[in-house]
Amino acid sequence: MSDTSSKPHFLSQPHQDLAAITPKTLRLLDQLLPDIKLVIFNGRSIIVDEAFDVAFNASERDAVLRYLTQTILERTTDEFDALIAEAKTTRVIHVTCVRVTFRKKPAILALLNDKTEHYHGISDEDRLHKLQEAIIRINTSALVGDDLRKTLDLILSGAVLAFPKAGLGTIFTLNGDHFEVVSSIGYDEEIKRFKLPVDKSFLYWETDGAMDRIAIVNDIQQRYNFIPVKTMIGDETYLHSCMVAPLFYHNKLYGMMSIDSLQPDAFSRSDIATMEFIRNNVQIAITNQLTFIEKSRQALTDALTGLHNRHYLTEQLNFVFEKAKRFDETFCLAVIDIDDLKKTNDQHGHLMGDQVIRVLGLALRQTLRHSDLLVRYGGDEFVAVCFTAHADQLQLRFNALAKQLQDSPLHSDEGDVMIRFTVGIAVYPIDATTPEALIALADQRMYAHKHQPGGSHE
Repeated sequence: MSDTSSKPHFLSQPHQDLAAITPKTLRLLDQLLPDIKLVIFNGRSIIVDEAFDVAFNASERDAVLRYLTQTILERTTDEFDALIAEAKTTRVIHVTCVRVTFRKKPAILALLNDKTEHYHGISDEDRLHKLQEAIIRINTSALVGDDLRKTLDLILSGAVLAFPKAGLGTIFTLNGDHFEVVSSIGYDEEIKRFKLPVDKSFLYWETDGAMDRIAIVNDIQQRYNFIPVKTMIGDETYLHSCMVAPLFYHNKLYGMMSIDSLQPDAFSRSDIATMEFIRNNVQIAITNQLTFIEKSRQALTDALTGLHNRHYLTEQLNFVFEKAKRFDETFCLAVIDIDDLKKTNDQHGHLMGDQVIRVLGLALRQTLRHSDLLVRYGGDEFVAVCFTAHADQLQLRFNALAKQLQDSPLHSDEGDVMIRFTVGIAVYPIDATTPEALIALADQRMYAHKHQPGGSHE
């Protein structure tokens, strides 16, 4: 056995009922399962058996352990295939994870089974069937709201396995004039920082800029001056083949997926149908996740002003109060109420009333700092949480804004419309120490100011 330093952050759940593994147990498993490599991951170290040391050379060993640690941390499944791309073949290591205790602490026992010969021996039809089953299972089991990158990692892993001569793969998203990597298989972690100009991509070159179809390049080194890439095990080598597919979201280019090989002539025209199936499922995963994100955003956003709404404030205040209590911080909470909004609606119409709300919302956003929290709390009320200003400084800002709005009335056929508002300010922890109490006090002060002679924000 050997021990290599590592600090994975996982295994925090209860472990009273888990099987206990000891060094003696590992030696016994070595004898009973001579073809299986055993790796123990716990909170402080990684323990490997002799079979692991024999199976991987020195340059592969650390890279494989880094890859396994990261993959085990990120995946929710107990089984997956680790791919190691080499010049002449792709090694496929099937990993099964079992939760155990080791030295009285929670750990994961990973059993590594080399499936390379089996993988390369199955027929294309069986390989495609397994891919279809895997991707359908991934898409049906992945919950909406799950990390999209994890789902894409799982799909990409299955996609690379679908092509016998492949061993690497990437999924990119479009960001302005370049692509960024969001998922990769077989490459060193540094590829996550890679930014590829759109007009330098194989997809762009092979489709004459259209980027509207799947493209195959089987002679990269002959046709293009391509720089070496670093694989998962740290080797710098050259890609010789790739098959790349555009990804669309709402009929617009969202990114691309590339299945890569270190071997020339790795792909054929018959592979395009398989790539199309994979591409469709990647697009389904992207669409489901982005739709969920958009609906979540809409649920926390006021449609009229574009500001966050009361639900968002309720969520955020809990974090704000916890942070302020932990670090002994102070902040101001202001309730801002539009004066005479009902009169504006009655005299000028609700469209003008809506315009008053929009203009004041925008003006408040521009007056407050970017880090301050501003929400539309109700029909004619806004709430602001300000982290850096004292109450008197904040009041001066609101006074200046009131003067600015007074000098810029809105115009309608029935006459000018003045935008006036009243403010009440309360301070944590001087005035109150709970969200409900702080809002209630700021609201009371706002109404007290409104009913003073002269009213308004003064």
